Amino acid sequence: MNIRKLTILMTAGAVLATAPLSACGGSKTSSSSASAAVSSTASGSNALGTASSTSGSIASSASEVSVSDLATKLLNGVKYDDELSPIEDGLFSTIYPDIPESDVAESSIYLSSGSTAEEIAVFKAADEKAADEIKAGLEARVESQKTSFKDYVPAEVDRLDKAVIVENGVYVVFSVSGDPDGAKKIIDDNLK
Repeated sequence: MNIRKLTILMTAGAVLATAPLSACGGSKTSSSSASAAVSSTASGSNALGTASSTSGSIASSASEVSVSDLATKLLNGVKYDDELSPIEDGLFSTIYPDIPESDVAESSIYLSSGSTAEEIAVFKAADEKAADEIKAGLEARVESQKTSFKDYVPAEVDRLDKAVIVENGVYVVFSVSGDPDGAKKIIDDNLK
């Protein structure tokens, strides 16, 4: 399948995944598993990001971490059932409506095609308070995805129940996969 057709299918999937939530009204949280990845920095340049499963917080602050490298390590080091792709420019606020873009200094994000809830997002926050906000936004994302997948693909709810969210200083990493322990190990090894 060529890239244009894949992009059109992924965009259509994102619209279809968020339509039921929009129709219900009142909720700021939307769900989407459209395939795409965008990472951004404060200067507006692009970078890569990752996600993790299982909530946690690491007490000590991580030294400088490349969000792109960590996202790539998760992408290559954890088995995914679906193909993950970087999010497309302009989709950040649709995917993460509860995370203010001003809180994000840099990110690297990979999403599934929509047939699974698999996802990787690695964030470097503007500061530690912003990191707390990003973590809360990711927790809201998990709940939103559970609502979407419970009737669409119920088996994905179990995967979302095991989602990994790790906050360490200004870094927040999110991973939804079939191997939360493997993802957590990669995250912990890289956020020392």
